[in-house]
Amino acid sequence: NISYWCVDFPVTNLFKYFNVIVAYEFIEHIKDTKRAFELFKKIDPELILISTPHITCPKGGNKFHHKHYGMDEIVDLCAGIGYKPKRAELRYFGVCLNVFFVAEKR
Repeated sequence: NISYWCVDFPVTNLFKYFNVIVAYEFIEHIKDTKRAFELFKKIDPELILISTPHITCPKGGNKFHHKHYGMDEIVDLCAGIGYKPKRAELRYFGVCLNVFFVAEKR
């Protein structure tokens, strides 16, 4: 069975409910990314899937983007909550390079 939920961030009442977190084009919109990842840890999924614009992609095109990320930053954010890379790629999404990342529990 699969359930998809779209919720406002931060969500604090859904801990231990999800097997996978899909953060597709999400983290660049969050000012406090460290807090987001701390909440991911509380939810305790098996996998975290992340897609975000790479640091080389200019932010000027979207006023709602707070930050773009390098691969190392995503690895560090995931490692900080006990997840390790399962798959990591840089790919073009439209005209910009994006980080596509899958992290699994250690």
